[in-house]
Order: sequence, then structure tokens, then C-alpha cells
Amino acid sequence: MSRAARWSALLALALAVAPALAKRQILKKLDQQSYASFTREHGAHLDVRVAKPGELIAALKIYTGKFNDASFSTRRLGIVKESAVRARVPFERLSPSFQKSFVKKMWPRDGINGGYWAHRVTYAGHETLWTIAQIFTGSGRNYRAIMKASGRRSDKISKGARLKIPAKLLRPILRGAERIEVGEPEEPVFAAQTKLEEVAVVDRAAPEPLVSSPAREREAEPPPAKPPEKAGKPAKQTAAKQREPGPKTAAKQPQTRVSQALAELKKARRGLRYGRDGKGRYAVYRLRAGEAIYSSVVIRFCGLIRADDVNRVARLVIERSGIKDETDLPVGAAIRIPYEYLEPEYRTEDDPEYIAYIRNLEDVAQVSTEVVSRNLEGVHIILDAGHGGRDPGARFGWVWEDDFVYDIVCRVKKRLESESAATVYATVYDPSVKYKVQDVARFSRDQDEVLLTSPRYRLSGSRVATDGVNLRWVYANHQYHKLTARGVKPENILFASIHADSLHRGIRGGMVYIPDAGIVPGEVKAPSKFRKYREYKGASFTARRKERLRGQALSASFAKNMVDRMRAKDVRVHRQKPIRSRIYRNPKRPFVPAVLKYNRIPTRCLIEVCNLNNSRDRELIKKSQFRQNVADAFVEAVYQTYGVPRGGELSYTPNASAREPN
Repeated sequence: MSRAARWSALLALALAVAPALAKRQILKKLDQQSYASFTREHGAHLDVRVAKPGELIAALKIYTGKFNDASFSTRRLGIVKESAVRARVPFERLSPSFQKSFVKKMWPRDGINGGYWAHRVTYAGHETLWTIAQIFTGSGRNYRAIMKASGRRSDKISKGARLKIPAKLLRPILRGAERIEVGEPEEPVFAAQTKLEEVAVVDRAAPEPLVSSPAREREAEPPPAKPPEKAGKPAKQTAAKQREPGPKTAAKQPQTRVSQALAELKKARRGLRYGRDGKGRYAVYRLRAGEAIYSSVVIRFCGLIRADDVNRVARLVIERSGIKDETDLPVGAAIRIPYEYLEPEYRTEDDPEYIAYIRNLEDVAQVSTEVVSRNLEGVHIILDAGHGGRDPGARFGWVWEDDFVYDIVCRVKKRLESESAATVYATVYDPSVKYKVQDVARFSRDQDEVLLTSPRYRLSGSRVATDGVNLRWVYANHQYHKLTARGVKPENILFASIHADSLHRGIRGGMVYIPDAGIVPGEVKAPSKFRKYREYKGASFTARRKERLRGQALSASFAKNMVDRMRAKDVRVHRQKPIRSRIYRNPKRPFVPAVLKYNRIPTRCLIEVCNLNNSRDRELIKKSQFRQNVADAFVEAVYQTYGVPRGGELSYTPNASAREPN
């Protein structure tokens, strides 16, 4: 090939590659649901990606600073919605604080030096003098002033070029003119921000495709409060024979438990102060090193965990506190929390809700939770795998809730049946898998799971999110009625529903939910449409307050053991409040999941093993060892609860066969 022909071929190749290069997208992860992005086609913009469609508008209001705009319009702001869960926000439409965050993420080495902003061209083909002037000063026409200050005669720039931008031309947020005065701490230390993963330059628009999470299990409508149908009275319980508990199960005196609970509450309330402004009452909390508004304030003091709720209330907190740049909050920054969003335990001591909380705490602490069983003899454990069939639960790509938590249930069932005398019941059965443990990272999606009611309820039905949820507590109550009628002690029955949650992306780890004696009803009537099921008998009941308090106390005791064993197995738990008796999805209205709320079994809990909306938790649950660790933690928590002495670590017997349903 001649020299001229070679040059012609190279020129043709360059022309062919040029359009592809023009489409290359620069992506830098800004936070858990957005990327700072730069493309030739769309320029500088924020690529917002949320988990569920209902979260998109709330997120866009946050990034644009329009969180109180009732007439918010994406079209008016030039925001492009690419899908129900993804949108592009032009850099110019970002709030000043997010413009600053964008610049810091894209050009981390830039900054004020003397009377200039020192800028180094980093992204060849995307940065021009005009775009640089537009981003840093707000007007592309300032490019001539940048050329002059930088001593450049040409407007052509290349990667690595160093530019000087006169400080007087900078956007106010970049030169520090927009900054809230919160009082200087003794040492000018800034709250540490979570280190975010970098996303490299890519050739496709969606480096981390997210699939919207399906509808979560909804709280079932409360059954009408009617007296339950009379059934044969359970056999009178005989006094349990006294056994000496193991060294770790010695019960604390009630007064000691009350004192400990109050001491822990006092520690949790430390630092809160209260006040009033033109918008009403508020609580003030001053940030400590390493704390952030989302995790250390909203999630902690308001009890919120869903992404849209956390984001919405966080913006209210930021506005109420007069904060203009939440990315640069110093230690000691005064954060005002609207009083009406505080959980009861964080309200003033004369507040009726706080007084009711303390009364319930003291009453629960008075209940003895000591139960002892030799190798779990006479103990009955009901294991419920969340979702299934038509409802996969939380889903992100190739990770969905139901098959992964079903595998954990299989592992628990296998261990308990192979090494203890406990009787194990499973509410869900997958005929294609049976109860076989699967050491895989990816499961086959199917919809053939059934609830083991009589007759069986196929989870592929259209009402799985309501009837499928209600039938689980109907099943549990029937088993309780049947077992106690045979003389089984109520405290020797344990119910656990295993799930994987979809919360705010900043949350990691597992949580254990238990019933709250102040919320669960005193009368429960099973819906009449379930009459065709054998489990309808015994599903209705009445429970006095003493019984409800005992249920919360026993459940809390097991939950503490579960959290302790999870930590011992290096299974991460939520750092703020891993045990919760209430869930807030509407920030002002707490509730208890139906599977716990209408369930009569005293010791009952709902365990969320991790947060699938967090990418690191999502990778963990794909690992069979992680699922085994969760199962082992559960088994060991059962042993600890019932005072079964074990030397050293409890062992797993891999060759034991799992029992099939009757």
C-alpha cells in the first residue's frame, strides 16, 4: 500500500470514529441516585436515576431547589424525562449547591488561587472556552475575559491546558458568596462525606441500568374489630418445670431492664434542644464529625427509611435550617427538625406521645422474657419467606427479593431440622426447588410458589399482594391455636418472616421489625372470604394489653439476639436503629406490617436481611456465603433465646436432608 493510500485509510478511520467519540459520555457518581454528566449532545447535566417512578419528581425538586414549588414543571425547566425513573437536568437548572457539587465532582483539583479560579482542562472534546465560561461564570460570553486572564491568543484548548478564571466573574456559590452562617466551631473541621464510587468514561448511556422496584407488600386493610368466633378453649397451660439457664441467659431483674432502657433513651436524646419560629415548633441538633443530614438526622430522629420520604423531609429540614449548601456543613451546624416529624421518643418530655412511649417502654421492660428448652424440644418455629409467585418483591436487574430470601429460609430449615429437636413449619413452598439449598448467584425466575394453606393458595393469583399477605397471619394464628390447644406454651412458638428491603440508597444492612403493643389491635377477626381455608379456624382472637406487651417484650428479646448474632457473623445491620417496632412510610403515620400486626404468636418478627436499593448490599445477597451467614445468625439467635448452651461456634451440617411439606 502506498503512503498516500495509508493516509487516506487513516483519515477514513478517523472520520468513522469521530461520531462515536462525540457520543461518549463522561459520568461521575454524585450521590446515590445521580451522576454528573457531560456529553457533546446534551452538554453538562445531571443524570438522575431513581429506583421507583414515584420518586422521580421528588428527586428533581431536590436537585433544582424547587422542593416547595406546587407548580413544578419539568418542561418549563428544560428537564428531559428519558423514562419513568430517569431524567436529565441541565446544569443551569440545578440549585447553586448542586452546581457546586457538580463542579467539585467533575474537576476535583480546581479551586481558588489568589484572585483566580485555577482550572485544568480534563475532558478533551467536551470542554470549550464557551462551555467553561458558561459553567463557571454563568455566561459563555465571559470566554474572552478567561482568554485574557490566561494569556491565551487562541480559543482553541486541549486536554491539560491551564486556565485562569477571574474570581469576580465566578458564580457566587463557587467564590463562597453563598454560604450559611452557622457559627464557627472551635476547630474548623467539616463533616466527612461518604466516598462515592467513580464511574469511568463509557460509550453507552446507561452504565448501571436500574429496574424499577415492583409494588412492595402493602399493609393490609385492618379487619373489622368484631368479637372473634368462639372456638374451643385452649387447654390450660401447665407450669413449666424450672431449668437452670445457661450462663448467657440469666434474666435481668425488671427494674434493671427499665433502668437500662431509660439510660439508652437518654443517650439517644442527647444533644437535642427545642425551639419555635414562625413556622412552629422544631428540634435542634448539632452535627458531629462524619454526620450527614440524611442519615444522621432524618433517618435517625424521624424514623424514615424510604427514599422518597427521606428526601422529602430532608429538604424540609434543609429549608427550615436556612441551609444553602448542605455539602459543606461544618461540625456544630445547627439543624432544625420540624417537630411534627419527630418520633415519639425524641419529643419533649411533656408531650403526650412521649409520655405514652415511656409508659410502654417501662411496661415492656417489666415483662420476663426468660424461656428455656433443652435442644429446642417442644419449640415450634414458623418460617415465612416474603413475597413469591407473581410478586417478586423488590427487584433490581437480576436480583429480586423472593428467591433469595426463600433460599435463606431453606438454609434455616435445614439446620434446625438436622441438629435440633425443634418442629419447623414453612409458609411457602416452591415445587421447582423444593427446600433445596442453592449455592448460586443467579436464580431462575418462576411463579409456581404456593402458600401451604389447606387448600393451597397459589401465589400467581392477581390478589397476591393482599390475600397472599393476609393468609400468612391467618396460617400463623391457626398454628398457634392448634398448638396451644395441645398444651404447647405460647412462648415456645416463634414466627419469622424473612425479606430484603428497598430503602433509601444511603442505608445499608439488615433490620428486625417487631410488633408495637401500642399499635397492634386487641381484637382481630379473620376476613370471611377465607372461610374455605382450614386455617380460618383459630385465626380470630382477642388479646388484652398484658398479652400485647408480652408479645413486644418476647419479640424484642429475640430481635436483640438476632442482631447480636448477625454482627457476630459479619452481617451488617443498620447502624442507627436495627430493631424497630414501628414503620413510617407516611412520615406522620406509623404502622406495623400486617404479618405482625394481626399475628397472635407472641415471639414474632419481620427480618429485612439487607437493602437491595444499595448496590453493595445487592452484591452481598448474591453470595451464597452471605445467605448462609444470615441463616446461621438466625439459628444461633434461636438457640440463644431458648437458653440452649453451645460450645464455640455452632456448626452447619451440609448433608442433612430437608423435609418436604405434608
